[in-house]
Amino acid sequence: GARVLRADVYVREPVPPAERAVAALLGLREPAVLLLSSGGALATTLDALPAAARAKLRALPVVAASDRLQAMAEAEGFAPVSRAAGPRPGQLVDAAAALLANRPG
Repeated sequence: GARVLRADVYVREPVPPAERAVAALLGLREPAVLLLSSGGALATTLDALPAAARAKLRALPVVAASDRLQAMAEAEGFAPVSRAAGPRPGQLVDAAAALLANRPG
């Protein structure tokens, strides 16, 4: 006998990168690593970026938070792609530090 009222209080809407963010990406110097925790955000960002910025992003090594995200990054042409121990920020940063420590040069 309960009455249920639906309240839509959350909508996920893609937000394209600001021009300032695109400029920062284009000016990014190595070492840099893309920490990947959202497949939707990656797809939205790649679709919204101009070609030069998309190429710059794809040139970065990636640390993915899950096997699914690792496969997605590899399918999108990122390399190398490594897998963090989990999705928490500290786990992603630890994996990125390990990746950079093991890079030649």
